[in-house]
Amino acid sequence: MLSDDYYITIFGWMHERLELSVHEEKVYALIYGFSNNGENTCNTSQKTMSRMCNCSLNSVKRAINTLKQRGLIKSRDVIRGGVKYKEYWVTDEYKNNVQDIKKEVRKSKSKTKSKNRFNNFSGREYTKEDFNELEKSFFN
Repeated sequence: MLSDDYYITIFGWMHERLELSVHEEKVYALIYGFSNNGENTCNTSQKTMSRMCNCSLNSVKRAINTLKQRGLIKSRDVIRGGVKYKEYWVTDEYKNNVQDIKKEVRKSKSKTKSKNRFNNFSGREYTKEDFNELEKSFFN
């Protein structure tokens, strides 16, 4: 059973920039978060990952393979105390660029807010006045 203390944080830049599937995104976020343990590695088993990500073991394996192929993570076999397991970590390329990505996301958010658009949804092109006129046309 998983402890109540476990959680996964999916940062906006992970979702917006990395273009991952749902399972790849969850597995990447898990490895990213757990590799900030002082040793910069995640040694969570694939079985535990599948429980934490609420997906099958095969989905976790496919996600790990895809993440490795894309160069987002690396892994190695480790033997400690006679037990063999894998360690995973986020590659330096993306780990070093996190701050740049976060700054870029903040800039894009501030540009969206400055447009004074109704509810700041990027796909919506209505100003408040446009919305009010549209609303009147529906109810009159």
